[in-house]
Amino acid sequence: MKSGRLTLVSENRRPTNPEKHHLLRELLRNLQELLRNLRRRDREPDRDLMQCSLGVQSCYKPQKISKVTFSKPAALLVVSGSKEIELAGRRFVAKAGELLIVPADTEFWIAKIPDSVSGLYQDLGFRFDIETVQEFQRSYGRGLESWNLSSNWHAPASEAELEWIIQWLDWGSKYPPSLHVQRHRLVELLLLLAQAGLAGNILVSRNPSWRRRIGQTIGVDPARAWRCQDLCRILGVSESAMRRHLRVEGTSFRDLLEETRLMSSLVLVQETSFTISRVADGVGYRSQSRFTDRFKERFGVTPTMLRRSGSDVPGEFLVLGGGTLP
Repeated sequence: MKSGRLTLVSENRRPTNPEKHHLLRELLRNLQELLRNLRRRDREPDRDLMQCSLGVQSCYKPQKISKVTFSKPAALLVVSGSKEIELAGRRFVAKAGELLIVPADTEFWIAKIPDSVSGLYQDLGFRFDIETVQEFQRSYGRGLESWNLSSNWHAPASEAELEWIIQWLDWGSKYPPSLHVQRHRLVELLLLLAQAGLAGNILVSRNPSWRRRIGQTIGVDPARAWRCQDLCRILGVSESAMRRHLRVEGTSFRDLLEETRLMSSLVLVQETSFTISRVADGVGYRSQSRFTDRFKERFGVTPTMLRRSGSDVPGEFLVLGGGTLP
């Protein structure tokens, strides 16, 4: 196993089991150092991670969440335990050291199962917004036709991908988060995935749907009293045209507004230590009881129950309030 600077053109070699365990241990050490440093320099490190498009998931009891829909495609690396995704009769199971590549605008359910020995489930998630995918296209678009862009949901992480994540965590532990630097790093990760034939679910969204464009815009400030005309002005389209586009895509402005708010709340419940009341207010619900009802109706679990299943992870594995990333 090579060490040192990551070479993006290196082979996508799958590590042996001993190498994989060594890389995962190193990854965990870097993750713990990142979290300690974030806590020292920021009273709310949760936001630092989310601003860098990184999500940390941890729980000590099994979790099952229904009707999950990402507004941004994501790469999820399981570090401990296993994660299941099921949709349209298909089921994917990722164990420690394996990746799940999840597209945007696709509804599925998720199950998270803690490791039988350590009692811990943990993973890392990297989100790719529209701007990151467009930056990748500008740099590497000419090579897209020569890569395998089929829909691959699940694969073992390569040595290069694991080392990239280790280096990303090491950098983040030493320097404050920078949107531009992190976007550049995500483009690097996307290149590694593309070379391995694992970027299809991410790049299939390179021409984003109106649903995704609107959801990502709302997601920047889900608590705002959004009106259809506000989004039309931001996205440069007439209201009649926007409603027509959404109708073709099988949704509406009101449905998409609520979906985006609930998905944003799912992230906050799982990735932060915010109170449930603060989460509800942060995504635009003035009534906590109504928020709880709508959350349970969609995800099959109340926000309090979901928080409790991840809130008692012991020691250094207590990651930002015991959160998870959907």
